[in-house]
Amino acid sequence: QKKALEKALAPERDAGAILVEKLPQNVVRVTMTDQTAFAVDSSEIKPRFYSTMDKISTVLNRYGKTELTIAGHTDNTGSAQHNQALSERRAGAVHNYFLQKNVVPQRLESQGLGENTPRASNTTAEGRQLNRRVEIIIEPIVADQAG
Repeated sequence: QKKALEKALAPERDAGAILVEKLPQNVVRVTMTDQTAFAVDSSEIKPRFYSTMDKISTVLNRYGKTELTIAGHTDNTGSAQHNQALSERRAGAVHNYFLQKNVVPQRLESQGLGENTPRASNTTAEGRQLNRRVEIIIEPIVADQAG
């Protein structure tokens, strides 16, 4: 499943449209780049991110043992309260996109992290653009050993 996902996402990764990071326990994090990030004060997904989400949903629908955590982020312009709500709408937009692609709702979790975990400095326009993003954490479901 992990190999299928990495192979499917290679064109977007190679084109700089997404970052794909391997984390411990076979977890993969897919992050929007400045090319696919949201516009200022917007939760509308840029079309360049659609193919990435389509490929993720295809792999998820093929392999049932995966869960997604969708984390929305913002830059620090605006109030913290506004940015928290905006980050929740960004995560929700990606969550809803996956639902439209028939991903099982129980396998999806979304959360807004506001301006609290910037990827870059908010002192430049480029940094703020990098911070307006969604990260998709793709986690294999591990059978509960205690059961």
